[in-house]
Amino acid sequence: MVGGTSQDLALRGGRVHLREWGEGEPVLLLHGVLTHSFIFEPIVPMLAARYRVLVPDLLGCGASEKVEAELSISAHAARTLALMDALKLEKVHLVGHDVGGGIAQLMALNAEARFSSLSLINPVGYDYWPVPAIETLRLPIIRQLVMASFDLGTLKALIRHGLAHPERLDAALFARFAEPFSTQAGRQSFLAFLRALSASELMKRASELTTLTLPTLVLHGAKDHYLSTEITRRLAEDIPEARLEQLEDVGHFAMLDAPEAVAEALLTLLDQASTAP
Repeated sequence: MVGGTSQDLALRGGRVHLREWGEGEPVLLLHGVLTHSFIFEPIVPMLAARYRVLVPDLLGCGASEKVEAELSISAHAARTLALMDALKLEKVHLVGHDVGGGIAQLMALNAEARFSSLSLINPVGYDYWPVPAIETLRLPIIRQLVMASFDLGTLKALIRHGLAHPERLDAALFARFAEPFSTQAGRQSFLAFLRALSASELMKRASELTTLTLPTLVLHGAKDHYLSTEITRRLAEDIPEARLEQLEDVGHFAMLDAPEAVAEALLTLLDQASTAP
């Protein structure tokens, strides 16, 4: 999408690219695996009409530096807190999708006072992930094939499986997904990200979720074929201030399937939790 500003920040592990729109209380959006900041573009205009929206590409993804180290979700969590420090952000509304939802959980547990609210959209959680499709991509023989030449047909199938409305995957949208895989460095960094994924990082902190007091939204797409409904159900039960909302006819990439519904759900929580007078 056009408009907004962008900058690169030198953080531990490498250079992180950040895009920003709007004014007001800051809202920080974290993407997951297979995507980068573009995944939030359909909802940004609605959020940016009332808030300052910040969307980084996680290290190793999108326009951020392509690296092979420090790509665990705990490393991403620590780095994103450092990003907040670099931007002099004392407090933000935190939103995470997929693996970004796991990063957001760790950030909230590590520094709850720095967040006004927590929103988790089809997030990873507990030990119900990585999902089989990701496990397959981590196999040595598959990694060799990916490094040689990423199969765009496989990528297209993975994306379509994540959409309740796969017909929305037109050439322009597919190009946004595929761009990071066009270079060897991009493919190598993607595989390193996959290798770094571990459910143990969340499982060892799972019991602490009951201590969170943040206003929390757990948003579940009823047609998410990747991540178990047990994740969102347990998160909503374990986090005391959590509200579970299910979106019908919505898949894993909820922001692409139903941007208006996702934005409306987020804005309801943000407005309720807002510190503005």
